[in-house]
Amino acid sequence: MDIDQQHRVISEWNDAPLRPKHIPRSTTFPCYVESDLGPVGDFCSTMECGIILKLRLVPFPEYQSLISLIFNVRFKEMGDTAKADLHHFTAALHLANRHIDTFAIQTVVMSQGDIETTVIPDFLIAGDPLHQDRVQGRHYYKVTIRLLPSELHADGLFTDTKFGNQTHRMHVARSIIRESIHNGVLELFLRGETAPEIIWETHDLMQAEPRNLLSDWYPNHKDKVFLQCGDYPAPDARPHIPMNAKPTFIDMDEYVTILGYARISEDENEKATADQLKEVVSHLRCLTIPQAGNRRYFGFLQLGLESVRIKPGDIMKIRFWDDNTLDLVDWHAEATMPMPFVPHGLVSILLTRPYDSDEKEWILLTKGLNPVQLEAMENSDEVRKALEKTDTYPVSVVLQLSDAPFKRSINALRDLQNLPSITHILTANDLMKLPVSDIYGSCEIKNKDVCEAGPFNDDQRTCLEQLRKIPGKIAIVQGPPGTGKTHFLLHTLL
Repeated sequence: MDIDQQHRVISEWNDAPLRPKHIPRSTTFPCYVESDLGPVGDFCSTMECGIILKLRLVPFPEYQSLISLIFNVRFKEMGDTAKADLHHFTAALHLANRHIDTFAIQTVVMSQGDIETTVIPDFLIAGDPLHQDRVQGRHYYKVTIRLLPSELHADGLFTDTKFGNQTHRMHVARSIIRESIHNGVLELFLRGETAPEIIWETHDLMQAEPRNLLSDWYPNHKDKVFLQCGDYPAPDARPHIPMNAKPTFIDMDEYVTILGYARISEDENEKATADQLKEVVSHLRCLTIPQAGNRRYFGFLQLGLESVRIKPGDIMKIRFWDDNTLDLVDWHAEATMPMPFVPHGLVSILLTRPYDSDEKEWILLTKGLNPVQLEAMENSDEVRKALEKTDTYPVSVVLQLSDAPFKRSINALRDLQNLPSITHILTANDLMKLPVSDIYGSCEIKNKDVCEAGPFNDDQRTCLEQLRKIPGKIAIVQGPPGTGKTHFLLHTLL
């Protein structure tokens, strides 16, 4: 009997799932999602434009397994799509153990006898020349995931991104996912011979995962994630989790842990590098400051350790070497913004001679300094050439790192855990729910005049109008060099 003359049904998957000997790091199956708004997903991966929907299973026993719904969007800008470039965008919804209540897999089979049947949507087999063999071979499945009430983890799905000729379909896709989250049930159809065993294997791994996956990072707080300065394992005692870089996070615990320990590692590396820097010889060039006498100088450091990063505002002590002997008298120095005449690769500092409070006098070096005389220079090119030719002084640099920025970072991350309003934005990336801000709300008439008469082109006027509806009070202005970004920002602020 031809398959078109038969009822296509879903029956419960009751077979004992096979357990493969080796589960790959990730497995992907093409799938569809259906709702009253219509189906989303295309099995045909050779199509030019459309939404390729896939279910990706990521067994990750070392940390946390995921079941991800991947949206691969191929679109062209509206208008003459025949000549428009093809664009690609990927978004995803990620489900971990904490998101899933129950899990069910059903297989699509032919109607048999008096078995109660459920009609399969026509879109499931439309355009698939092998649909008859796939149905008979039990290669189509329906997966039903009942969701727990929790903040879901999305990546690029709930943003205001436009998708050209696929914008409406992505709007439908977002609406379906929102409706599924609201109802607590996500239903989808997928295709793949090995889908059930891979899905069940991933599900079993998820069920076996401990409730607090990050507890080893917080030995003194096993029941919760609590980031605190100084209260964390030594570097060699921290867990090692092989994980690729990721732009989004499964929940606030993961967000705080990854960003927090990244900041902790950065602080530890800075301190270790600072300890190494004082043991090597750096070289200093000096430039006089008008009317500062011999008390203060502009200094330019060539550091003896290339890996050191010195930022404007960093404080340090400078000790001069004299005939291979280190002078133990400390000169005070503070890093400044790079000066326009500084030779490439040198760190600009403001150098202050030490003062003897007992003798009430400035302490002089045995051999004295021979700085470049700024007063004798006519322009910045002369200053730069003179600095390149002048003698350098061997010095030891002792960085005095402040703990204040590090402590502020750690405390701010910990405070985020107590802000439910921001949790959904950081984990689900639901930027469409950000409150819209009008930065010109109090000066509408003035803004209108600027838009009409200001020194802007059409694109800049459009950008200026969009500043009236900034999600979350943050806007990014981007464009190639020479397109007027600085000009635009200058006149917008003024």
